[in-house]
Amino acid sequence: MNRQERKRLFDLIEIYPVTSEALSLGRKNDFVLNEIILGGAKIIQLREKNLSKEDFLKQARYFRKITENHKILFFVNDHVDIAIEVGADGVHLGKSDASPEEVRKEAPEILIGCSCSSLEDIEKNNALDIDYVNFGPIFPTKTKENAIAISEDFIPLGKSLSQHPFTVMGGINENNLEKVLKKGAQKIAVISAIVSKPSIKEATAHLIKKIRSYPH
Repeated sequence: MNRQERKRLFDLIEIYPVTSEALSLGRKNDFVLNEIILGGAKIIQLREKNLSKEDFLKQARYFRKITENHKILFFVNDHVDIAIEVGADGVHLGKSDASPEEVRKEAPEILIGCSCSSLEDIEKNNALDIDYVNFGPIFPTKTKENAIAISEDFIPLGKSLSQHPFTVMGGINENNLEKVLKKGAQKIAVISAIVSKPSIKEATAHLIKKIRSYPH
């Protein structure tokens, strides 16, 4: 797929599942991936901070094969070289990762997402040739324990300022999902709200249903 085709698919996502084997109750990412697909997700991001490069590459190759078969978007967190090598649809960049300008030169058709935790971050990213920004962490989260939560009140401010589509992430679960939907979020990235549930498939489907049924 080219960039425009990928952007069209990205526009359709509701839930944006992100992996974490440490939070998956002993289940491996290959199992998690297939359950998320069965639950109806249209995108998944491979995010594993503690894997060796070799093991991450193996997982990325598997994810690319399965996501291609099911025609869903596959994003890689941080590892730009691996994203390019396996032909991922997108890469999500943290503030300490490669610059979006460098990535765009190397991979003109890949989708690029960037993390934003302040209005200054959003203004900076407005000038960049990227495809979405992520606001977060919205609430306190186990995956970024030292990060300061920016709260759901950031969402309408960020939405009004950002020139890119946006996702939201950080401590979002079934109990506080309505808070972020009420503030204007429509694309919700989650980790534990899906991978830490007894049934990953059911958790995915349930969150998608709640997002779709909310009056936007």
